[in-house]
Amino acid sequence: MKSATGVLMTGAAIMLLIPALVFVFIGLGMSGVGAALLQQLTAPRVNLAVSSLLGVLPVLLLAIILWLRARLVRQPQGQALLALGALLPIGAVTLFVNIEAWSSFLPQQAFPGFPHGLELVLGPLVFAPVGMLGGLVLAWLVMRFSK
Repeated sequence: MKSATGVLMTGAAIMLLIPALVFVFIGLGMSGVGAALLQQLTAPRVNLAVSSLLGVLPVLLLAIILWLRARLVRQPQGQALLALGALLPIGAVTLFVNIEAWSSFLPQQAFPGFPHGLELVLGPLVFAPVGMLGGLVLAWLVMRFSK
């Protein structure tokens, strides 16, 4: 398996791409998606770039946790497995909230009102870290009992 750094970098890249990919697949099809995607990346409301960056925050928190674990544990084997176990729920939450948000916004490109779009903030800042901790614990249990 790759190193934990490689897994984290790949995970961060995927989290950056998920909102744009969801936008493309739920959105307008291939004909008008280029202009709409560019417009949404610079939009003042429900900005695609900001939602992409918010998805990376749980990955950064995971990197800090794994860095601390490497400093505290004498032989930190399994860092890549822990990273992968924690990235799966982060990716699932990121994918889910983006599908929920963009499906109500597209294809009309009309902002539906206040509570919509809030999931793009709550998902990465609240639910993804909780899922990440659950994934870390589950990966740690798999590592511990597979020996």
